[in-house]
Amino acid sequence: MHDPRTFVAEHNDLALFLDGHDNAIIGVGQRCGHLALAVYDNAIIRANLMAEGMDETDAIEFFDFNILGGWHGTHTPILMEPTETVMATIHRLKAENRKLLLRIAEYEAREY
Repeated sequence: MHDPRTFVAEHNDLALFLDGHDNAIIGVGQRCGHLALAVYDNAIIRANLMAEGMDETDAIEFFDFNILGGWHGTHTPILMEPTETVMATIHRLKAENRKLLLRIAEYEAREY
């Protein structure tokens, strides 16, 4: 796979990026009639800010004012707030996979 900026730029060479937060790019967002945009995970951006030395309160305030509050035109990235943690997503997908595997086994066990 390409690095995140290259991946997004393949869809929109005018897309804007948040310097220092490439690890927070989670994909490309698109909608009808518009060019694709970089999509960032807000939680990862805030974690990056804390890793740079900010406490949680300062990271949230900085993020809200300077990043979420920034508009730089139609190529401004999409900032996405995750609805669950990465670990919760992994556990949910594993559970769904187990259910799917059971359904497949039941289907394969049928006599035709």
